[in-house]
Amino acid sequence: MIRRVSAALATTAAGAIIAIIGTSSPAQAQDTQGGGFYIGVTGGYGFGEADVKGDLLRDHNDTLSQVVSEDGKGDLEGGMIGGLVGFDYALGNGLVIGAVGDLSWLNATGNADVEPSVINLTGSDYDVDASLSWLGTLRGRVGFEMGDVLVYGTGGLAFGGVDADLSVSGSGEINSDSNTQVGWTVGAGVNYMATDNVMLGIEYLYVDLGEGSYQFGDTGDADIDLNMSIVRGTVSFKF
Repeated sequence: MIRRVSAALATTAAGAIIAIIGTSSPAQAQDTQGGGFYIGVTGGYGFGEADVKGDLLRDHNDTLSQVVSEDGKGDLEGGMIGGLVGFDYALGNGLVIGAVGDLSWLNATGNADVEPSVINLTGSDYDVDASLSWLGTLRGRVGFEMGDVLVYGTGGLAFGGVDADLSVSGSGEINSDSNTQVGWTVGAGVNYMATDNVMLGIEYLYVDLGEGSYQFGDTGDADIDLNMSIVRGTVSFKF
């Protein structure tokens, strides 16, 4: 499922980039985007994986039960919408550098079935539902402008709010925890100046939020390593 979604999004993104570049006529190429502040909105889709490493009780109804290592992986996907603010500075000869920050609200959820590392160990079957409710980035940009089109690479800091819910078969949710995980991001994109002030764009980001720790009371604890690919569009007003 994730592979099919990834391929479709990559094909859509490639088509959009080609269309944007194709709209830049020779007459438009006499102008440049230049530098300046901009503010805008962004929306798109993210897909990735939550890797869970847990030390959980074999039987959550017995607090004296043996604690065992339990690991699992779950797909993570969902839509996102948010805002951004940035600044570009034109160095000349088409080279542009800048900085951008953004904050988005997400509905990205996934489930990981955690399984004991000890073969034939009896006990409860645990599920960890991991969800990313918001995501922010602070990034640098380096690009090259060709008339009204700017192609750029970007990278920097990423941080997001992760919620973890622990449940067990037949008993439902038994505990939960939340954390802010901090990591890094890298990607690329294309901007197109539709008018003197309106800038359209499409962007791909790979986000790695590293590993966060989650406590489930008497039931144990878990570490969650989260990564995600994001494809999104932007509409900005440039001052």
